[in-house]
Amino acid sequence: MKFVFLIIAAMFSLPALASAPQVGDQAVYDVTTPGATTQYVRSIIEYSSVSQSYLVDFYQVGSPQGTHSTTWLTAAALEGNERFISDCTGSGGKTVPVTVPAGSFNACEIPADGDVIVDLADVPFYLTHSLKPHAVGPPDEWKLHSFTRGSGMPQ
Repeated sequence: MKFVFLIIAAMFSLPALASAPQVGDQAVYDVTTPGATTQYVRSIIEYSSVSQSYLVDFYQVGSPQGTHSTTWLTAAALEGNERFISDCTGSGGKTVPVTVPAGSFNACEIPADGDVIVDLADVPFYLTHSLKPHAVGPPDEWKLHSFTRGSGMPQ
């Protein structure tokens, strides 16, 4: 469960995509942990031109309706790590091919927090794949299931 919170925190700190974030951007992830498989969804649902920030929704598919987690993120926070896509090796990563249910991508593989591996590509919220091994048993794994690029331009 701690890994789920790590990934959620990492996703909220990663940019939406190499181009500007859009209202309607969405990423759906297949998440496998020892003993459980589920899906998580992350979406940009609103933009505030006053604060230049985006309202981002995150929830687990099939969970009770009240379990959505929303937070306002600045445009700078969503776009801040674009360097992982534009200069992967210069940012400490390596370019690798990644195939997940959403498709095949040339991703930037970044080691994170010990032995966790995160693969980032030019998709909404960047994350295409993440793997956290355990000393015993299967790893925790996130795979991009599908994504939609929004069409709602900031106003």
